[in-house]
Amino acid sequence: MGDKKLKLLYLAKYLEEETDQEHPAGMPELLAYLTANGISAERKSVYDDLRLLESFGMDIETVKGRQFGYYLGERTFQLPEVKLLVDAVQAAPFLTQKKSMELIGKLEQLTSRPMARQLRRQVYVLGRPRTTNETLYYAVDGIHFDDYFYPTRDGSIDRAEYEKYVSDGGEKGLSEWRRDSVSAFAAGLCALVKSYGSNKIFSISPAGNIDGNENALFADVELWLSAPGYADYIIPQIYFGFENQILPFKSTAERWAEISDGRVGIIWGLAAYKCGTRDKNAKKGSCEWTENTDIIARQLSFVRSLNAYCGFALFSYSYMFGKINENAKKEMKNLENML
Repeated sequence: MGDKKLKLLYLAKYLEEETDQEHPAGMPELLAYLTANGISAERKSVYDDLRLLESFGMDIETVKGRQFGYYLGERTFQLPEVKLLVDAVQAAPFLTQKKSMELIGKLEQLTSRPMARQLRRQVYVLGRPRTTNETLYYAVDGIHFDDYFYPTRDGSIDRAEYEKYVSDGGEKGLSEWRRDSVSAFAAGLCALVKSYGSNKIFSISPAGNIDGNENALFADVELWLSAPGYADYIIPQIYFGFENQILPFKSTAERWAEISDGRVGIIWGLAAYKCGTRDKNAKKGSCEWTENTDIIARQLSFVRSLNAYCGFALFSYSYMFGKINENAKKEMKNLENML
């Protein structure tokens, strides 16, 4: 391969690995890097190459003034998003410290080397319980996020990040920006899981209220279910009875099913914990769970006929066996007869 073709590759590599908004590279640095790799180049040819990389799709920004230089602007993952992924890896108790650092090292490749040093500074957490069994990592079949909720609607929690986004030219409102940030995190984590085997599974269990997810919890479940790359399965918590006055089970389940085109599966989350109890949030349907013993069985029968059905899940184990009320025992028996 000639120097000209190699020069393009080396320039792209340097911009990706060594530059960012705070660390632009001037022409002398670019020429020195090429020379160090055995490639002779003139300024004019490098200018032409930078324009060619831009036309290819790389977001090459120019810094004017005393620190004139170039840097890679928009990346697949911005630094706050990479930090979220690093936090997720560091918080996983089933990963050894060694394996955590290996994964974080790979995540660092998503940003520049100078920015990657910030990731290293944030990952050391002393005293956190962690497995020492390295083989456990290879035995993991997938990662599941339960109750995937935005922590609060309080604007102070992410004000600094949002204000930086706006100052950098972002035009989206706070709610849309939050949804996009959460979706980017979900997509990044899904890709990370898949990088260790296409058979590894990533799933998310959001709340059952679609509008509440999108407008209060900033979980864009409609996007996650209509496009691959965010999760293999969505497990919506349809914890409502048929007579629930606010969110009736049938219409709520049908709405979830309508979102998916089948490429992303739905595992239906059903409320075993409500069997034999009064559901005060259901308004006029508050006594449904105390007056019936076949709700779960009827719900399963209903969702089996819906689009994208891939199974069901019960919350939770402790409400299925052991010391449970009589209604719950009958519910579990009726459910068993359907399996």
